[in-house]
Amino acid sequence: MNTRHQESTAPSPANGSGVEKIRIRKISWMDWRRLTELFREIFPELTDQQISHYILQYEDTIVAAEAREGIIGFYHFIPRHDEGTAWLNYLGVISSCYRSGVGTQLLQDYEERAASMGFRLAEFDVLQHNQRAIKFYEKHGYTRLYPVDNKFRYRKTLATDVRAVADSRPIRTRPYLERWGRRMLYLLLVGLSLWFASL
Repeated sequence: MNTRHQESTAPSPANGSGVEKIRIRKISWMDWRRLTELFREIFPELTDQQISHYILQYEDTIVAAEAREGIIGFYHFIPRHDEGTAWLNYLGVISSCYRSGVGTQLLQDYEERAASMGFRLAEFDVLQHNQRAIKFYEKHGYTRLYPVDNKFRYRKTLATDVRAVADSRPIRTRPYLERWGRRMLYLLLVGLSLWFASL
């Protein structure tokens, strides 16, 4: 998978400028249209089919950063219970929020959420030419392990709660009919938004 990370690279400036009052929360079906727009903006190499797959298949592990103007960033992780790893698949914010601290807040939430679910490791790949992301993650304590094709593998050990490890359970897989119905709803919502935008 061609994983790519786009994120803010520093916490909010000391003078208090930047994005304020960020709410970090899991997404719902009401966010599908906005999330599709963000995927297209931040990760333009993804096709619409790939985007719809991520949103519908992994809705339970997509977390958004919401400001007064709406969702401005998100991350998506894949639980790998057999490895004890929470794999960070995507983390991104809109370009107007670079260097605002939103990326840092999303990363911290990812680590806390993963640890609370009993995962021992945070892990992901970063494209070798993405120096902004590399500096960002190394600043936040991630260690480069080895190259994987045109990417570097990064890892960080999380301070997990032993009780969470014992009580951790796989993310629920939605039944086929539920996934099919949600896919139809997704296509309807996104299709209507594109139609209204063309008027």
